[in-house]
Amino acid sequence: MSRAKKGEIRLFFAGASHFATGGFAGHARSDARRFVKTARGRGRYNVLGAADFAGKKVAAAANDGYITALQVIMPMKALLITYKNQTIKIVLDSAGYQQCKTVKDFAPLHGIELLFPPAYSPD
Repeated sequence: MSRAKKGEIRLFFAGASHFATGGFAGHARSDARRFVKTARGRGRYNVLGAADFAGKKVAAAANDGYITALQVIMPMKALLITYKNQTIKIVLDSAGYQQCKTVKDFAPLHGIELLFPPAYSPD
């Protein structure tokens, strides 16, 4: 992190959020349940982002389907363009789509170092 603060490397922390949409039973300071009509079924909206530790900028990909290796690689490609000829390191979590072979093969071919914290580390 000290090297990132000095501008020697670009250090990113990557993660995903999965937002569910649909009808959910809830309680909002009321004695009675209240429901809001929504579309049938359960929908998802996924956002995968990589936040620059020192520069506070974010590269992101979003969809309403599934997060796969492709969505993990898309922000990496954006980082390669933005930070051309700079050392890029990305801290990822233990999600399968982040640790898959496709991602692990792509990164070193393009000069990106992937860092994985130990299992059960807090996000």
